[in-house]
Amino acid sequence: MNIIAQLPDSIANQIAAGEVVQRPASVIKELVENAVDAHATVINVTVTDAGKTMIQVADNGTGMTEIDARMAFERHATSKIKTTADLFKLKTLGFRGEALASIAAIANVSLRTRHKDSELGVEIEIGASIVKKQEVIQCAQGSLFTIKNLFFNVPARRKFLKADQTEFRHISDEFIRVALINPTVTFTLTHNDKLIYNLTQGTLKQRIVGVMGRTYSENLISIDCKTSLANISGFVGNPKMAKKGMGDQFFFVNNRYMRHPYFNRAILNAYEQIIPNGVHPSYFVTFDIDPECIDVNIHPTKTEIKFENERDVFQILFATVKESLGKFNFVPSIDFDNQLDIPIEFSHPKADEAIHQPQIKINPTYNPFQKSSEYNRQNGWDKHETKKATNWQEVLSDFENSPESKTETINFNEKNETLESRTFIQIKRRFILTTVKSGLMLIDQHRAHFQILFEELQRNAQNSKTASQTMMFPQTIEVDLMQSLIVDEIIEELISIGFDVEKDASNNYQIKAIPVVLPLSAIQEFFDTTIENVKHSGEDISSKLKENVLQNLAKLSAVQSGKELTFEEMCHITDRLFACQSPNYTNDGQAIIQTITMNEIIDRFNS
Repeated sequence: MNIIAQLPDSIANQIAAGEVVQRPASVIKELVENAVDAHATVINVTVTDAGKTMIQVADNGTGMTEIDARMAFERHATSKIKTTADLFKLKTLGFRGEALASIAAIANVSLRTRHKDSELGVEIEIGASIVKKQEVIQCAQGSLFTIKNLFFNVPARRKFLKADQTEFRHISDEFIRVALINPTVTFTLTHNDKLIYNLTQGTLKQRIVGVMGRTYSENLISIDCKTSLANISGFVGNPKMAKKGMGDQFFFVNNRYMRHPYFNRAILNAYEQIIPNGVHPSYFVTFDIDPECIDVNIHPTKTEIKFENERDVFQILFATVKESLGKFNFVPSIDFDNQLDIPIEFSHPKADEAIHQPQIKINPTYNPFQKSSEYNRQNGWDKHETKKATNWQEVLSDFENSPESKTETINFNEKNETLESRTFIQIKRRFILTTVKSGLMLIDQHRAHFQILFEELQRNAQNSKTASQTMMFPQTIEVDLMQSLIVDEIIEELISIGFDVEKDASNNYQIKAIPVVLPLSAIQEFFDTTIENVKHSGEDISSKLKENVLQNLAKLSAVQSGKELTFEEMCHITDRLFACQSPNYTNDGQAIIQTITMNEIIDRFNS
């Protein structure tokens, strides 16, 4: 009995949808890219309930004829490639012909479109791959896609969608990636009847400022390099804009967004010794390269791209960024043309004035090899100087005899009973060294204090006993639109741990109270770090949101490496650490304690 049968199109489309449509943001990406390929100059995106209820994408592109509109929903139906050779010279964003078929398999889709050469348009309605309606209508040139009830026939997929705020964050990410590299196209994004982005036509720099905020206006450094392998252009961020998170980092190749860790390393190398370790620069870099030298078909979402000459492009990118940073004086260099002029006074002698050779005064009575000399420095100079000098012997004698200057002598043979034989030594202002029965123990002072504060904050948050301090003058936290969405997402958690945060008319936030453990100087850094962590988390973190916020708060409030500790402070940290539930590792998995046993010490001396 034969058991192999060809799958129906509806099932095959749902399987393909598993790769193409992962969440509402995937639908936005496919439809907006198709609008760009259709040469649209205006693209309007409207979503309701983060795309779960409705997604609408309208454009004024070339549109489709009635037959093309119907064929567009068939699997592997495309106008972008016709032969195998076309795969190696792609210049469009979409090309596989799976997007519309996959979307129509898991949602209710309506398309209204009119070709630029036609007087009438067509409207098509499809649900779960079944055509329900097709008729000729009067409509504007271009296309209008309306997607309703995403995953209505795949409840398991819909169940695993995240919170609306998280899903809309992903939508914004996909929208920005397309909008940034197409500055000549007008884009709008509306969510729940609220206009989020209104990006008018302009230059790449104007588009970056429009998306990322006004702070980028004066902090973008242009790069431009034309070679036979690739033309590289765009902007990199001022080093002072570097962030502890991944920052705003965008690569585009032939107007397509891509991720490329290897090229990211080239830019980091260019910023080496300019920015501190652990922070990342922002960049908006575009590559214009022969399509035959890249492969864009190695990943379902087409965000990973293989370059034929990666190493050569790496070196070109590194040199281009390094040169641009040097032009803006961000790279340390020696400028021989602008050396500091040191004024030297020189007077010409008179004609009748005799010139004498400079004389060097010496003390002929000084014998450096004499062990017990009665020579007195002051008396020696008095023989050659008539001017009375300060008696430094008396000054130094008074200083040495003062109680504060007496050196305390430590007797290692004498047992100190008052300190209960406890010994603490700080090493390099980072580690606390103490003795234990088994040998020596090293404690990382920052990680130890971080874990102490984290567990304390966690207990207080659970018992609603978080202490706050009201600020005399509220501090303003300026954010861009994307950051504002993130703060809105976490504002309840911020309030629960002791913050008093209010949003003002400018979409910035006024901080009126903060947790008592947070230093005033670390408020801005706390918000920057928390926003970046949420922004680049990639997934819904609502279940661990409070833990992540408390973690950032504890890290910034803890004693930092490089701070000198007193004996009492080292003793206090050690005692509180061993009272923690997890004294050996921090909440994020870093080791706090390392022990060197006596056997290891003995082995080192016997080796």
